[in-house]
Parts: sequence; C-alpha cells; structure tokens
Amino acid sequence: MNIFTTFEFTEDNINELVIKLINIYPIYFQEPDRIREIIKLFKLEHSNNITLIIESNHVDRQYRDSYYSYFSQKYSSFERNCLRLAFFEGNIKYSDFMSDISEIQQHAFLGTIVLRPLNVGNIGHTLLNPNKLKIVGYVQTSTFKVMICGRKFKLKAFPYSSQDNETMTCAETALFNLIQYYSQKYSEYRLLMPNEILKIIEQVSYGRVLPSNGVDDACMTKVLQTAHLHPILYRFENEEDLDFDELFYAYVESGIPFIFGLPQHAVICIGHGAVDFKITHHNLENISVWEDIEGHNIYYLNTARLVDDYIFMDDNRAPYFVSTIDKLTEYYYENSNYVFESDDVFDDENKFPDDGDDIFEANVEYPQDIIKKMKRQCDCLIVPLYKRIFLDASRAKSIFDLHFLKNIDFIHKIQEAYDDKTWGCNFENPLVWRMYLASSNSFKDFKCRYVNNDDMYEYYSSEAYPRFVWVLEIGTVSTFSVRKARVEILLDATSSRNSDTWAILSVVYKGHAVFVPHVINKMRKLQDVRKKISEKNSVSDEDYSSINLEEIGEDVRENILTEIFKSLYYNSNKFVDDIYEIYSNSNLKEI
Repeated sequence: MNIFTTFEFTEDNINELVIKLINIYPIYFQEPDRIREIIKLFKLEHSNNITLIIESNHVDRQYRDSYYSYFSQKYSSFERNCLRLAFFEGNIKYSDFMSDISEIQQHAFLGTIVLRPLNVGNIGHTLLNPNKLKIVGYVQTSTFKVMICGRKFKLKAFPYSSQDNETMTCAETALFNLIQYYSQKYSEYRLLMPNEILKIIEQVSYGRVLPSNGVDDACMTKVLQTAHLHPILYRFENEEDLDFDELFYAYVESGIPFIFGLPQHAVICIGHGAVDFKITHHNLENISVWEDIEGHNIYYLNTARLVDDYIFMDDNRAPYFVSTIDKLTEYYYENSNYVFESDDVFDDENKFPDDGDDIFEANVEYPQDIIKKMKRQCDCLIVPLYKRIFLDASRAKSIFDLHFLKNIDFIHKIQEAYDDKTWGCNFENPLVWRMYLASSNSFKDFKCRYVNNDDMYEYYSSEAYPRFVWVLEIGTVSTFSVRKARVEILLDATSSRNSDTWAILSVVYKGHAVFVPHVINKMRKLQDVRKKISEKNSVSDEDYSSINLEEIGEDVRENILTEIFKSLYYNSNKFVDDIYEIYSNSNLKEI
C-alpha cells in the first residue's frame, strides 16, 4: 500500500512530519534524528515542496537475508517486511505515475530510504541522488533501478545503510555496500549477500561470527577477493614515507571507492570535495614542499593539497558525509578503546574534547605529530583493484619520482622546452602534479574529444594502449587554474617496475613526444638487422618476416631507458601542443 504526503521543505515541517511518522510507524522509526538529518540534505531547485511516498510491507532483499539467517531464529518476533520512503521534489500525485514518468525521474526523484523493524541499525538500503543533495565535490556512483507505484525508476547513487550491531557491524556494512556498488556497475563482480559475507568470514576466523564482533583487515580482504575483486591493503605505518594522504588522493582521483580503516571503525571513501585549482583559500608557501635534487632545491605541489575534504559513506553519519582524513581519525580514535601512549604531549590548548563533545563541532585542532601517531596505530586503506592491474599506486609513484619528478635532467629539459627557468625553483612557481589511474578507453575518449590537431587525434585514436594506465600530469599554478597541464606521462598499469621499460608507456610535452613501444620495436629491428649483417654480410634479399621481435638481447635491455629518453629529448614533434586539458569528469562525476 502506498501513502502520499506532501510537505513544505522547512525545518518545522520536517520535525512535524517525523513526529507524525513515529506515532504511525513506531517500530520503523528508531533513528528519527538520522532520518531528519537525511531529509535536510535535500537540495530543491524547482519547488519548495517535497512529496513523500510511504510503501508498507516492502520486501528488502538485504534485510530478508539477515532475517532468515538470524532474526527469525530468535525467541522474540521480528517483522520480516520493511517500510520504504520515496522522496520527490514538488507535488506528485498518484495519477502522475499513470503516464510518462521521464520528467519526474529526471527532475523530481530524490531517492529512497528503507527502514527496517530493528531497534539498532534501523536505516536499511538507502539510495540518494548526490546531485539532489547539498554537497559540493566529485563522487563515484552506479545506476540502480527501483520500482515505485508500479513504475521503474533509475537513479545514480552510492548505496548506504546503517549497522544493526548483530549481523552486521561497520565492517560488514562497508563490505556489503562496496561490493553492491561494484557488482551493480560491472558485471564481472559478484554480489555477496550478508549471510554469504558471514560464511566467508567464518571460514577464516577461529570464533563465532554471530552476533558479529567485527572483522579484521585480513578477513575484509578475503571477502572482497571472493567477490572477484582483488584488494590491496595499505597501512599508514608502511606508507608513511610515500605520504599516505597522497596515496589516498590518488585512488580517490582514480574513481575507485575503497574502505578506509579507522580506529575500531570502517567507512567507504567515494569522492572528494571541491578542488581549489585557482588557489583562492590556500597559501602556496604552506602547501608547497621542496626537496634537494642533486644540489638543486625543487619545489612541488601535489593537487591532493588543494583538496580539503573527502566524501564518505559512514554508517554513524548521514550518507555522503564530508570530512577530512585527520578529523575522522581523531574522532574515532577518541571514541575507541585505544590508549594514547604519550598523554604528556597534550597541553591545555591541545587536548581531547570532554566526553560527549563532538569533535567535528568542537573544532579542536591537534599537532601533526599527534595525528601521525593516531594514524600509525590505526589507519589503513583496503583498495579493490581490477585483476589485471599489477602496478599499484605506490609503485607507480616510485617510478614517476625516479624518472621524472625527481630526475633533474628531465626537469631541466621541460624548463628549457617552455622557456621557464623558474619552474619548480621556488614556492610561487612549483611543479604542480596530479596522478591517477584510468582505463585506456575512457582516457583516449577524453583526449580525442579535446585534442587540437589531426595528428594528435590520430595518435590517441590509433595507438594500442593497455587496458589501464597510470597518468602523471605536470603543470604550473597558472595552467592548473584553468584545468590545463604541460606534461603528460603514462605508465602501463598491467606491467611492473621490473620491466625493461620500467612500465613507461609514453611521455608528451611541448615539441616532444615518445611512445615507448615504437622505440622498442625500432631497437628490436635494428638488433636483428645487425645480427643478419654479421652472419651474411648482406641484407639485400632478406625476409624480415623471419625476425622474432619478441627476443631482445642483453644490449637492448641495458640501453632501453637511454634510448627512450634520447628519443624524447632529441627528436622534436611539432604537433604536440604547449598545454592540454587535464583529464576530468570521467573517473569522478562533479556534483
């Protein structure tokens, strides 16, 4: 049965509506504050009214799975059906569903919330369109189908639900929602229902799994592996030298939702807030870093430092919760059972808030060394990667550093090409860089849409790329302010740093370009021709079809990097533009 109710979008009306619903559906409204918080997130553009459709006796497969495997076996009785709330902007009537619904779907549909008949973890499968919410940034979503009043609706969302603390804690909830996102978006991944997740955990644990006591990192990676995802685990203490925040940003910018492990909690990171490309609220001197590279002070600015906030699915908060890495770490550290080893570092100005205070509202700031100690004990990333991606972010960054970002010869060459001798030599003109993973099809499609001449279009459209590539974009403060860069470097994400080419695929900057497979083929042919000459002293009637291009001699292996950079530096290419559009709105969608 569907009940329609329309209310004006004001705080008083929202409070009145929630109180009314509590009285009518008491077992389904156990978390009224969270529901009120979610409703307040809506962003209305065409009307000041919201129509709520209440569907009783809704069958939710996630809850049904938990119901039959656990709740139905209790002495106390539990309802097996749920209540679903569907929200629409404007005044929507029942008769509107009897005709074309395309306008309603495009402009009015806000999302759905499933309410389970539980005292804890009352909010179930929730789908909200982020474009209809009061958040700014870039997120990753998948397309879901829901049936409302007999009609099929589609919406782009990231799944959300709260934990019931019995069958699913924060870890199982994060796992289920993350796997649901991937299985919904890509057919090669398998959806695991809550009971299946618990069975996998039971196989690798030594204790009972119901009621759940939480899941450790190793078990979480095993569950993702069973869903045909191939996770990699990073711990802050192991990646501190690389810069954990840079690693975090690289995967977010790559459009890969992942699990962020916090002190006794787990959340999903699905995007980031606005990027301050124009540097309107940052100080260059504070966000730039410098290193001594062979006696030269080189200044760098990673675009990760232009992002203040990330967007999380945290089952203790409303969906699409916006926060910083540090704030989340501090909050859950304070609310965990961890004991800080050096309390003497806290003084009257730097101390934890009193019990009951919300660290997000208290605006407490801690010294960076304290935050690092918190992260070192607790923080980790569990990143699900496609099975053919063999070069992860940390290894890709080490290659970019070794051969490009911290290669003084390369830095001098790009300074010379752009006639910009101060580029990278002071904090006002740093080497601004951005690193991310992209599928070659999406990357080539973007480049072909924005390329400025026929030759570069042919280059991007015709060359064979691996399925995934790591991309490094290097520019200046001024070029990135208009979302453009100067240098583009690609790595083969299906390769490894142990390959002869160090996984380098191509390098492009003003007047110069090298596509590494061309260099390799040229060297192979030259080597085989020399071999034939030495054997026959003539090549006039030689059949080149007999040459095995897969065999590379030791001399080629030793000289291949030298040949790549010789081809890059000393062969000019007049078709390469000075600057180009940075890759955008493909991995993450702006909201």
